[in-house]
Amino acid sequence: MTIALFLALGVAVGLIGTLIGVGGGFIMVPVLFACYPGATPAQITAVSFFAILANSLSGTISYARMKPGRIDYRTGVVFALATLPGTTLGAWLTTRISVGFFEAFLAALMALGATLMLVLGGREKLKQREAKLAAEGNLAQSVPLKGLLVGSAISLLVGVAAAMGGIGGGVFHVPVMVFILSFAVHRATATSQFILAIAALNVTAVHLFKGSLDGYWPVALALAAGAVIGAQFGAKLSTKTPPAAIVRALAVLLLLVAGRLAWRAFAR
Repeated sequence: MTIALFLALGVAVGLIGTLIGVGGGFIMVPVLFACYPGATPAQITAVSFFAILANSLSGTISYARMKPGRIDYRTGVVFALATLPGTTLGAWLTTRISVGFFEAFLAALMALGATLMLVLGGREKLKQREAKLAAEGNLAQSVPLKGLLVGSAISLLVGVAAAMGGIGGGVFHVPVMVFILSFAVHRATATSQFILAIAALNVTAVHLFKGSLDGYWPVALALAAGAVIGAQFGAKLSTKTPPAAIVRALAVLLLLVAGRLAWRAFAR
């Protein structure tokens, strides 16, 4: 692929990722592995997270400018801090262990989660819940301490899984916030971008320290530049996208990620 095509891929990743609150690694990693079959998992993950960092920062800035504000900074900071140890460990493990069994388990878990989202997040049911939240003024609700603790524990595990798989982790955080913490969908996707920005910064720093991006800077920069542009369009498009559509899109993308992980596990 030429640099121009990687730039275009970055635009698509930024648009889709910001729209549904994910980093877009599930799109980039398979493409990168196909284009660079000789690259190590650490190198592919490093390139993916560099673009995820650009995507999430751009999306976070866009969401922060919206009125009323969409990002729950309190929840975002707590979850992000809980994610950091996991992302550090996951980035370190990419060069030291075989993750075939782990990827197979993760694929099954994600497939189950996607199925539950499709069943529980039906259009009418989600519409009714979003309308109820709006009527009660809970679109910016405060998460209780118990919810923060549960979410933090999940975030720690998400950090390990995301860093090892080269994905941002939004595919886990958004369902947790929507279905466990009862977030409004649009608020969950915006907060997820904020969490991703902090987590991706940590993973990228680890890979920079290890030199995993050496030789792949042109590709990483092209993807990142495209992601910055695409994220701006994704944030604007989110204001016109129904919550139920976002949940369904996320469920389908979860199934795609599960399929990719299962294929990689089988190949190993």
